Amino acid sequence: MQTNITDPKMTSSKELQSHVLRIEGMHCAGCSAAITQELQSQPGVRNAIVDHLSGMATVETEAFVTDQKLVDVVVGSGYQAQRMEAIVDPVLMQAEAERAQSRSEFLWRRRSQIGFALWIPMESLHWITMAQHMHNSAVDIALLIGSTLSMVLVGSGFWRSAWSVLRVWRTNMDVLIALGATTAYVASLVIFIAQHMGHLQGQSTWFSEAAALLAIISLGHWFEAKATKSAGAAVRELLELQPEKAERIGAAGTSEFIQSQDIRAADLIMVRPGGRIPIDGMIEVGEADLDESVMTGEPLPVRRTLGERVSAGTMCFSGMLHVRAATTGRDTSLSRIARLVQHAQTSRPPIQRMADRVAAVFVPLVLVIAAATAIGWGVAGSWPTGIMAATAVLIISCPCALGLAGPMAVMVGTGEASLRGILIKDAAALERAGRIETILFDKTGTLTKGEPVVTNIELLAFDAQAAHTTSQPSDGHSSAITNARGTGQASPTSPTALSLQHVLALSAAVESGSEHPIARAITRRAAQENVVVPLVTQFESTPGLGVRAQVNGQSVEMRRDASASCVLFINGASVARFTLADSLRAEAPKVIKALHTIGMKTGLITGDRRPEALRIARESGIDQNMVTADATPESKLAVIRGHGESAMMVGDGVNDSAALAAAGLGVAMGGGTSIASESASIVLVGGTLSSLPALIDISKATLRCMRQNLFLAFMYNVVAIPLAAFALLGAYGPAIAAAAMACSDISVVGNAARLKWALKRARNRSV
Repeated sequence: MQTNITDPKMTSSKELQSHVLRIEGMHCAGCSAAITQELQSQPGVRNAIVDHLSGMATVETEAFVTDQKLVDVVVGSGYQAQRMEAIVDPVLMQAEAERAQSRSEFLWRRRSQIGFALWIPMESLHWITMAQHMHNSAVDIALLIGSTLSMVLVGSGFWRSAWSVLRVWRTNMDVLIALGATTAYVASLVIFIAQHMGHLQGQSTWFSEAAALLAIISLGHWFEAKATKSAGAAVRELLELQPEKAERIGAAGTSEFIQSQDIRAADLIMVRPGGRIPIDGMIEVGEADLDESVMTGEPLPVRRTLGERVSAGTMCFSGMLHVRAATTGRDTSLSRIARLVQHAQTSRPPIQRMADRVAAVFVPLVLVIAAATAIGWGVAGSWPTGIMAATAVLIISCPCALGLAGPMAVMVGTGEASLRGILIKDAAALERAGRIETILFDKTGTLTKGEPVVTNIELLAFDAQAAHTTSQPSDGHSSAITNARGTGQASPTSPTALSLQHVLALSAAVESGSEHPIARAITRRAAQENVVVPLVTQFESTPGLGVRAQVNGQSVEMRRDASASCVLFINGASVARFTLADSLRAEAPKVIKALHTIGMKTGLITGDRRPEALRIARESGIDQNMVTADATPESKLAVIRGHGESAMMVGDGVNDSAALAAAGLGVAMGGGTSIASESASIVLVGGTLSSLPALIDISKATLRCMRQNLFLAFMYNVVAIPLAAFALLGAYGPAIAAAAMACSDISVVGNAARLKWALKRARNRSV
């Protein structure tokens, strides 16, 4: 099994360098948007992605920009930042991310517990004394003390965050919360003092409401922190598949246990029954049944034996193996997948960018609306109503849910896909996959096994003088014509004959420099015939057309042909016609049927002859009218562009790379070439088609979840702001506003949790 996984840094321009920062103090999309804007305004910064859920920023810059410069920019924006030292180690990155998420969850849990411990007794005291007509100055003093404690113990975190951005003339969500709570508290304190001086008698205070909104908002943030930590658990689940310890066999045959991350290339590792393979490598001793579902998505065990490649994280069900490490323990395919999943989870889907832009300007806009509300009610003669209405506007308008809408769904979708052997490189690819209507397949190596065999060699009549083929074949065999079936009968139309061995020698020689499956098939056939293959010079390859070279002083070409797979030319004269056939992947018909069931159109694009393309389409279940044969890389590109953004291209070869890059979405087979994996936005890690329907299901469900989340987030603000501004929430408007804002957060994270549960249940059903 061969898996090619490309790190995102490897696909960047060599002129750019990547920086990863850990940022603390971000609580909303407004925070991340402000930092992103500040970073991107710096000289030399090409791109910046800041994710407030994970607390990470990825910045691409020119070479002269340093980590410290970027840290200074973030600190100057009012947040804490530090550079990530070990970006190449996903284990350390994940540990750092989980440490920050656990700390955030702990802080919000403690704040909400303290907040409710203060607010509930205050609210109970207020209602009981009101019902018994016992509300007096002593009760007001008790409410003042409770509210003050809530401001200090719960509200201080909001105030610190608000001040850190206000001092650099920026705003975030915590500005609204701090300002709303402070307004309610200060107004109540003014009324309390005035009443003790004989004024404003009969005017209610809002001490309990100030405490209520801090408690309820903290509770919402606690739920959000728990959901964020859970949604990002896919990376941890991936990394846990690589065992912590490995049993290394020494030169003397003795074994010792070491940390898996300390494995060096060429170490010999023992894997016992029931254990997981800790490293990518090749089996040197033994055979076993392996669970490779983490790479392929296939739940059934696969038999692996001497000389076959295995990947870290796969489970050994039976048998004991000695595996020769091909990589270090820190650079396995599993860790590279985890690193790419982390990258995808911190990227932003296009659908989220609108919400981020709204969130970035939302806080200043809300401040204006709140001020207008207070002034409007004051001019109308009711300043107390204006204060309460303005406070409710400040609280209910917090754009937390807007910033959570896309990222929460992306974290769930990309994480779940990775557990099925689907590597989604960024959030934009996940969103595009959710909009796909047509899936176009390459043939060789994608729908077929990619191992064609020579089924017939037809020796052609030719002009011997033009071809200059008077020399004896290099293997010394007689020059009697032999057809592919080995009958030894001369062609009745051939004035001069070449031996099959000579034809195979020349064709294998010119194909020896090509990576195409047809080339491998011809060289295998030559090896089976024990043909000595001569050396070549001046080798040239034209993707989609053929290859040419100089062999023993002759110009030899292998070209595509309309009536067969390819034709051999010597000095411009056609000598032999080769017919090859490739077998369909066993899973292809089932996958095509599943795609049709979920409403996908399918098509086939191949450089092979039309009869062969139609045969593969017929056997796999693809509509014959959706077949494009005899395609060059350029014509493939034209067909792909003709389908527009709603088309997905699935391929594996060098001649697919342009089409994969140009398609609405490019999906590469993990067993294909590295350039195909780099050109594609999604990689089927195990190199099988079985996970393709799951990719469509996951992406469509994730896109649907993002849309639902954005609707929920916008709905709360669009409906609630007018209600708050016109004082339609009543005397307890601030508390109701806090509850509504918390419900907005909880509805978004709850919807993401529902998505995770549904996708996990579907995965368990498929096992």
